[in-house]
Amino acid sequence: MDRNGVLVNVRDLLRGPVARHLFALSVPILADLAIINLYFLVDLYFIARLGDAPTAGVSAAGSVLFLFTAFMQIMNVGTSLLMANAAGRRDREAIRRILQQSLLLGGGLGVVVLLLGYWLSPPYLRSLTADETAARFGISYLFWLFPGLWIQFAVSTMRAALRGLGAVRVATTVQLITVGLNIALAPVLIAGIGTSHALGVPGAALARTLAIVVSAIILWRYLDRHIGFRAAGWRPESTQLRRVLWLGLPASGEMLLMFAYTSVCYWAIRDLGSDTQAAFAVTSRVLQVLYLPVMAVAFALVPLAGQNLGGGNTDRAVRAFKTALASNLSFSLLVAIACELYPMAFVQGLSPPGSAVAQASLMLDVLTWSLVPIAIVFSCSSAMQALGNTLFSLLTSCIRLASFAAPLLFIPLAPERSLEMMLNLSVWTLVLQAIVSLVWLAKTYRARAARGAWVPVAQEQAPLR
Repeated sequence: MDRNGVLVNVRDLLRGPVARHLFALSVPILADLAIINLYFLVDLYFIARLGDAPTAGVSAAGSVLFLFTAFMQIMNVGTSLLMANAAGRRDREAIRRILQQSLLLGGGLGVVVLLLGYWLSPPYLRSLTADETAARFGISYLFWLFPGLWIQFAVSTMRAALRGLGAVRVATTVQLITVGLNIALAPVLIAGIGTSHALGVPGAALARTLAIVVSAIILWRYLDRHIGFRAAGWRPESTQLRRVLWLGLPASGEMLLMFAYTSVCYWAIRDLGSDTQAAFAVTSRVLQVLYLPVMAVAFALVPLAGQNLGGGNTDRAVRAFKTALASNLSFSLLVAIACELYPMAFVQGLSPPGSAVAQASLMLDVLTWSLVPIAIVFSCSSAMQALGNTLFSLLTSCIRLASFAAPLLFIPLAPERSLEMMLNLSVWTLVLQAIVSLVWLAKTYRARAARGAWVPVAQEQAPLR
């Protein structure tokens, strides 16, 4: 901390050009997200060499990870937003209290989700995968990964705290080190390169778990040195825990909806075989990588707008949203055109040999146009998060899931028609969500401007002074 009680390396977002701040924050966040997805792609590359069943099983297991991510979002969103508001007010004691109470909450939630994962994941995967072999691969992957995911609760909380403070470079540097370790371990543990002891699918999970442990140690030591954990701070404070839960639960619900969305997708194509499920998994992963820049700009918008709203600079917060939305739309349109022209170039090498490559290319040709509405949805959701309204994303996601799942679940179709409907519904329901998000955000901005009530809900409901 410096003499003003502000964490060293925290960016002052209350002054200077908005576009420059947005760019400066989004670049390390993008690097962070790219690094995370890079080791997913490395795992996918080596696992794809093992065949369709391992690829389909591990990909289906990825939907179970939404359950963990959903609960992690409670700390991610609640911690990041409260930290941003506290940093805008230069409240040193609030920063420390938010961090420690969020870590305490994360540890307890992690235990609950860990037990649920061991109990529910086997029957869940057997209901999704095309055959028992794929299910066994998915179960093996998860059982080796679950201990690391419990530690990931603490890692996610500490990284969210740094994002809220604007210290994104620190989080990115740590992620670069630990994910580099994961990438180095993946071929060794999965394929046995250099050891002649290939672990296969469990090796991918073990590599990731070891990287998470290293990340937790580095982040803990850094935050303890710069913020300073206090023994008294580990006593549960019901008021503070409720603040984090109040802000984070809607985001958690949104991730659970994504879990439901993924489950519906795998259910809809379950009769088409492991090669189709593998192709869908590859297409989904490629799309996730392609909209990383959109996510980076949206994530950067939260601390930028949140700190300025906390400091009373409402015009800068609105200007930050407009800049983020324009940037995300421009990028998404360019990428969509590239995928439309050269879909095979984006999936070649990541799909198992055989028909999965051609199927993934055809899927990407349709799904690539979801990138444009995704840019709108992410930008609007981040703007509302900065205002403390985390219910916004949850409710718009409910609208999307309902309009997506109802036709697939209740209209009887041949398997091939289910795949076609699923792909087109995925795009058009995102368009619907984007329209609802824009209209809702515009009404919220006009209403707050009319009554001059721009104080973030986090401060209105849960003052930290």
